[in-house]
Amino acid sequence: MERTLAWARLSLRQVETRAAEHGKLPRSTLSYTLKHRKRVPTENQLRVFVYACRIDNHWESWRTTQEEIERESSKSKT
Repeated sequence: MERTLAWARLSLRQVETRAAEHGKLPRSTLSYTLKHRKRVPTENQLRVFVYACRIDNHWESWRTTQEEIERESSKSKT
């Protein structure tokens, strides 16, 4: 997500503003997610982020990656 923000040249405030078109993603939530990398964003948060960064043509790749991370995280907890 950090690399995408850098690539898109967006501030957290800009993402929050653009996200309003697709849902809600407060910059505080995005900041927390970026700082605490062990936390996987919800599917909705990730979807709104992808659309706010205008890379929605890659949504399926992002969703698949998120599902894989959640699966691996679940395995490590057991």
